[in-house]
Amino acid sequence: MPRELCFGNGDLMVTLDADLSIRDLYFPFVGMENHVGGHRCRFGVWVDGALLLGR
Repeated sequence: MPRELCFGNGDLMVTLDADLSIRDLYFPFVGMENHVGGHRCRFGVWVDGALLLGR
């Protein structure tokens, strides 16, 4: 399935879908094992004592 954004450096690749949710995470070899398996993965950031979650 196509992804909207792909970020990588040769050892790590992260892809995001249209909702900017992480869908693929390849490490340490791009194209080998997908650690997320295509499922929606959320993340958050702790700022000033509050957790800001992605969509």
